[in-house]
Amino acid sequence: MQSQQKEEYLCFYTSELNIITTNPSCMSITLDDKSITRGYSLTDDFHISHNRILQFSQKLTRLLKEGQLINLKPRLSTVDEITAVIREMLETSRQLYGPSVFANDDHKLRLLLTGGGGDFSVALNKHNTQLYIAIILTIPPQSYDLEESLLTSSELQKLNFNIKSNNYLVRSYIATESKAQGGYLAIEADREEYLLEGSVATVAVLLENGDFVVPPFDRILPGTTAIKILDFLDKEVIPQYSDGYVKRIVRRDIKVAEAKQNAVEAMFLGGEECVPITEWDGEKVGDGKKGRLATMFQEHLKMFSKDEGMTKGQIKVEYASGKL
Repeated sequence: MQSQQKEEYLCFYTSELNIITTNPSCMSITLDDKSITRGYSLTDDFHISHNRILQFSQKLTRLLKEGQLINLKPRLSTVDEITAVIREMLETSRQLYGPSVFANDDHKLRLLLTGGGGDFSVALNKHNTQLYIAIILTIPPQSYDLEESLLTSSELQKLNFNIKSNNYLVRSYIATESKAQGGYLAIEADREEYLLEGSVATVAVLLENGDFVVPPFDRILPGTTAIKILDFLDKEVIPQYSDGYVKRIVRRDIKVAEAKQNAVEAMFLGGEECVPITEWDGEKVGDGKKGRLATMFQEHLKMFSKDEGMTKGQIKVEYASGKL
């Protein structure tokens, strides 16, 4: 087995500035790049062996095709254009480190295709795709003899991965498609058309029979805003309203078709906000206007930004003193 190899970046290209640099302090990606904030990126490594880049055309063609499938279209959009930049990078490296720099078997080329920077939203600006290229020296690790005992299974396979991470690739893509068609965000469904969640929020539906339906958290991210609203609904709203508009909270799987057909109200719950869904796939939800529950939820969430709305789930910041 081998210990983890170390890497040293020799040369770097960024399409954001359209420059090649050998200064390590300039080999960086902006913090708001979609590859960091939303996981919206594709990458591949190319092995450099004895002055040759192995499987270059095949892997680069595949990377560009995969990028087109998810609207990642860089300014350098052809194999020839990218090859020209890489040739210049290789020549720059040879001039700096000597003509025999790639004579050994310890270098690789890394390409990163990202959604670019500019904001932290989930949707992609498809005109802002960025391409980053790096030539990397891989420092050979110390080798060890292969042992007989190997890992054949992992407890990780049993874990629930409905966690909040920056891997929003699929959700960023469907949010971008929704915006391109004039929508807000997007709603995700499974292969059997059961409702899951929105791009960055929990989806809740009030049905005609008074059921307030939210999909179970074992299949979606347990949204903190949704949990707060469910608690408010259970303790303060349902006990006080006897007109039957909302009767109970129901945590169950629901088909998208059933939700759209029977919804009186639908809403996104996320980011300390309630966003009413007034139109769903071109069809009005209820009367097509913000409903009673959504209005109530919005007012309730506003209270949490005021002193009188402070709860045990929040920390008051004393800005004057700079203390928590």
